[in-house]
Amino acid sequence: MNRWCYFEGALDPAEKIHGQCTGCRLYDGDVKTNYKDGTISISSHKITFHGEKVTLFIPMRLIISANCVAGSWNHSPKVELFAQQWEQSLKPPGPQSTSRSNEVRFAVAKKGQEEFAVQLIQRALEERVWEKQARNPAIPGILAASGKSRGIGAVVKSQEAKHEKENQMTSEGLQDLKKLMKHADDLAKLAQTAATKVDGQDEVAKLRSMMMSLGLQNEDRDLQLGLEKELAVVCRPLLEKSGGMMVMEEVYCALNRARGSELVSPEEVYSAAKVISKTYPAAGLVFKKYDSGIAVLQDSSLSDTAVVDRLLALISEFPDGLSTENYSAKAGFSPVVAKEHLHMAEQKGEICRDDSSRGVKFFPNLFQLHSC
Repeated sequence: MNRWCYFEGALDPAEKIHGQCTGCRLYDGDVKTNYKDGTISISSHKITFHGEKVTLFIPMRLIISANCVAGSWNHSPKVELFAQQWEQSLKPPGPQSTSRSNEVRFAVAKKGQEEFAVQLIQRALEERVWEKQARNPAIPGILAASGKSRGIGAVVKSQEAKHEKENQMTSEGLQDLKKLMKHADDLAKLAQTAATKVDGQDEVAKLRSMMMSLGLQNEDRDLQLGLEKELAVVCRPLLEKSGGMMVMEEVYCALNRARGSELVSPEEVYSAAKVISKTYPAAGLVFKKYDSGIAVLQDSSLSDTAVVDRLLALISEFPDGLSTENYSAKAGFSPVVAKEHLHMAEQKGEICRDDSSRGVKFFPNLFQLHSC
């Protein structure tokens, strides 16, 4: 019943009456109401109930579909309408603010009138005269079509607006990208000019590292580093923070972050790391692969003997046993590398393990110490 609203106006000039049904009664869902013995008038713009004391209407634009409900020996035939809700700001006063059902029903007095009424409603829905007419607020009681699109039309308009907005954003983004590229070129030229004026290898290396971290491509051959040299420039500062050793996954990520948009593949990084000690010995880096398959790039001073000596000096600080986590945190290695070091020292017989409910702990090999 909340779809019905009071009507006190006149017909719209463009409105046409299609037909009427007499002896009708309104329903709220399946429940009868006191609005009975009225006349249902179906026009191009609305469905109107003319009662004894009141006139109610539903705009045709709210109607989605209309169906016939057959009658029986104790039930009158009915017309069932599926209608949308009123727009909150446009709804006139009505007999009820809520409804038992989303269906709008009215009963007719004679069999056959329900089919006649449904045909008239479907005709009005097909013609949709109210959409072709400009809104006329001077005529009270007639609610013109809302400016808000509905159904498929609304979806199409929404998609068109979305595409237009995306095209605008793309155009603006390309303009910003062109400006950024122009500034990047200027910055690269400035860096090249500065590189020719700086003194000392340390300053040159710092400048190269800064340029790579910005993702700037340098066309000067004097500044064009091979991949091995780039590894040295990028990884050397990081090795100092990670105990002198990095797994190859970390090396790959660090190098590509520094290169910006000029990315290299994992295979290229792996190949360059394997030969870096031969092709660029000044870097002081060597490639090492453990029996487990873990590959690392490490400082050339970190031989196996140096690693074991460092571990033995550290293990004495843990009388209750040294775990992989303790060693990783104390030495600065990643947990994967720390585990490999402990296994290597164990294989050399320098330490031994205690595998208990507390976890795996490593201790100095006292037999090895006494034999020495």
